[in-house]
Amino acid sequence: MVSSNIFKVFGRSPIKPLQKHMQISLQCAERLIDFFTVSQKDDWQQAAQIQQTIVSLENDADTIKRDIRAHLPKTLFMPIPREDVLEILTMQDKLPNRVKDIAGLVLGRKLKFPEAVESIFMQLLNRAIDCARKIDLAIHEIDELLETSFSANEISLIENIISEVSDIEHQTDNLQIDARATLYQIERQLCSIDSMPMYKIIDVFFLYKILEQTSEIADRAEQIGERLQVLIAK
Repeated sequence: MVSSNIFKVFGRSPIKPLQKHMQISLQCAERLIDFFTVSQKDDWQQAAQIQQTIVSLENDADTIKRDIRAHLPKTLFMPIPREDVLEILTMQDKLPNRVKDIAGLVLGRKLKFPEAVESIFMQLLNRAIDCARKIDLAIHEIDELLETSFSANEISLIENIISEVSDIEHQTDNLQIDARATLYQIERQLCSIDSMPMYKIIDVFFLYKILEQTSEIADRAEQIGERLQVLIAK
């Protein structure tokens, strides 16, 4: 459980708490890999335990978010503008929220991807989380950026990371398209009333939803990167 006042741990600078929030958000996202590994094997007991870990991490992220908002100095002597910190924080917070939504939906309905889609989906999931990992690196470079007074080398490093995030996000878009197309091809077969249906029609609808929400993890990471670019440009 995260301390109720993270500023007591890291001091009054908002950078360390912001980085801690991103670190926990990433940890939350990474749990989805194990979650889907076991849920695809119908191990719902283990899936439920991992889902509870995701909920706990999301709660920790919320605690840090509230502390930053409540204790963020209003002085002009901030290393970066207060509004920039709050905007980046809001964008970061969408990551664990979305992860919790995905795990809750899958567990609540005991959803599994068909074998024909599973491999593509896991590629999508891993690449989406790679986006979050890259953004975590970028957020943890803010200290060095400030210490070097926005040096050209440090700006170039962060911009390169952001560019990589954009490239990976584009890959996740393509993987989502492939996964949707594959699911569509077997949709009638999965829900056929001519034989014992493997899936309910509503379950297939939610599988499409999971594909969309998983891709959003990469979208959120890219949005954080774009906001960092604005900060650097200032």
